[in-house]
Amino acid sequence: MRFTVLGPVEAVAPGRQPPRLAPRHRAVLAYLLLHAGVVISTDRLIDAMWGPLPPDSARAQIQTTIAAIRRILRASGADQMLATHPAGYMITPAPGQLDLDEFTNLIAKAQATSSDPQDTADQIRAALALWRGEPLADITADYVHGARARLNGKRLTAIERLAELELSLGHQDDLIDELTVHVAANPLRERLCGQLMLALHRAGRQPDALHVARTFREALAEQQGLDPGHAFSKLEQAILRDDPGLRVPAAAPTKSQRVNFLPYDVPDFTGREGELDRLSRSWTSGNGGVVTISAIDGMAGIGKTALAVHAGHLLADHFPDGQLFVDLQAHAAGQAPLNAGSALEVLLGQLGVPAERIPASVADRAAVWRSELSGRRVLAVLDNALGADHVRPLLTGTSSALILITSRRRLTDLDGAHALSLDVLPAADAVELFTAIVGERAAAEPVAVLDVLQLCGFLPLAVRIAAARLHHRPRWTVEYLADRLRNQRRRLSELATSERGVAAAFTLSYQQLDPDQQRMFRLLGLQPGRDIGPDAAAALAHLPLERAEMLLEDLLDAHVLAQYQPGRYTFHDLLREHALATAAAQEPQSALRFPLRRGHP
Repeated sequence: MRFTVLGPVEAVAPGRQPPRLAPRHRAVLAYLLLHAGVVISTDRLIDAMWGPLPPDSARAQIQTTIAAIRRILRASGADQMLATHPAGYMITPAPGQLDLDEFTNLIAKAQATSSDPQDTADQIRAALALWRGEPLADITADYVHGARARLNGKRLTAIERLAELELSLGHQDDLIDELTVHVAANPLRERLCGQLMLALHRAGRQPDALHVARTFREALAEQQGLDPGHAFSKLEQAILRDDPGLRVPAAAPTKSQRVNFLPYDVPDFTGREGELDRLSRSWTSGNGGVVTISAIDGMAGIGKTALAVHAGHLLADHFPDGQLFVDLQAHAAGQAPLNAGSALEVLLGQLGVPAERIPASVADRAAVWRSELSGRRVLAVLDNALGADHVRPLLTGTSSALILITSRRRLTDLDGAHALSLDVLPAADAVELFTAIVGERAAAEPVAVLDVLQLCGFLPLAVRIAAARLHHRPRWTVEYLADRLRNQRRRLSELATSERGVAAAFTLSYQQLDPDQQRMFRLLGLQPGRDIGPDAAAALAHLPLERAEMLLEDLLDAHVLAQYQPGRYTFHDLLREHALATAAAQEPQSALRFPLRRGHP
């Protein structure tokens, strides 16, 4: 049986008439498929289907829908694909059964073969060929709008990467019609418009390229009140003066060139000198020929990936055999974590191992990985790990390599790793970051800047989003932004853009807790004190003391709680607001009125 979500949602068995699924059945099936490999509770399905106002019959409808999906799967001999767990339901399509999985794998392979632009372009075109129109095209549910936007975002990112490759290969004439269609459908996509401008300019159509620029500027100003970014303006000016640097590259990169797959290093990276020094010393102090592992953990939005990538670029010269990167997707919205086999396939491809030499089994791939790294000086970033088990197959035995791992959880079971837990930014570093993004207005209102940063809890993601909003609102003052953030009811919604947000990052962390941990997280959001001890938490949750303390420690390891003295647990301010909002949405009214027992601090 084959499932499709990159277009109309369908479940098709080869040689058979497509089964008839009601719209609600397709909506539930699609949600399970979007979270393949993840246990989804009934409450989460109800929230996904109806949002905050489900009908009284919601639970019965979900149960009936699951039964209908099972009948369809059973008729095709695939009923074992949908498993029932104590915490909910999990669907696990086999390789090749889900078009979204195929798309993701092909994009990952394209990344692995990126030393050859033509091979990479072919892989991306094969991935894009799987799309059959608007994703989730024929279903309606509360979750569909957000899920569809995320899927379309992935498609546009792939289209932009393909255009970049085709432009580097000198294929601008073949690209113009294709890009024109995509720009018409996405007129505010800045990078896409820039690529069409460059293609037109290289094809000798400078007036048309400048017309695209003017159209984009006008649309952006009219619909969002913004000006284009610096890169777009720079390209526009270069086209206007017919800059020779815009001509087709003389030759495509060759496979013999040094490989560096690290993502873009943000130019305004600020602070973290102590952490960078620790990462550098952990490697330089290691014994020659022994792999060095540094595990960077911290709460959502704390800047783990930014630190690992920045450190990777700083240390790149010490690793002449390559810098590798793989996103393990443990905290990616709508994505199951990348399994060890797929991650090894990406890493081996980045090392230049041909696809035909990559074995099928995880154990064999791990053996090839260790063999390829033997004698090489390589730096590898394993980003967004779920836990120690997630990355253990990717580690080597002996090698002059540095492995940087990022995770929202403390990797306490990763023996021999140098642990580095990130805290929020110091005030001086946060001021420097905010000022680097905002510019002169920040320097003119230093007291208001500190107010904004305190309201952001000095969390790097929140600081970046707040600064970016102010940067794109020329009429706002810093004090006006601070006033908006002082409203607790909408603070988290203020700290969000169309592509990222603090609340969205927190939600992903919450969803990866088990039900007991989620309940404790919600209840802790209700207690009025700044911190809490195990005995008070036990009273709040009606649990034995040992069980309550174990849950508190679990939440501490998941970085949704913090601890500044033994036996006391507290929230980051923004996480406290998220916990309260989550409790208000999910806890019964009796819990919301639950008084803390006297005698419990």
